[in-house]
Amino acid sequence: MIDSVASAALKLLHLNAKRAVRKHRPLFFQSSAYAI
Repeated sequence: MIDSVASAALKLLHLNAKRAVRKHRPLFFQSSAYAI
C-alpha cells in the first residue's frame, strides 16, 4: 500500500514538474533533485 501511494506521489510530482518546467525552470530542476 505504501508503494502505491509513493508511486502516485511520484507520478503527481513528475506531472507537476513537467508542467512547471515551461514557466519555472529552476523550480523544475529543484523538484528533480528532490525526487532523486
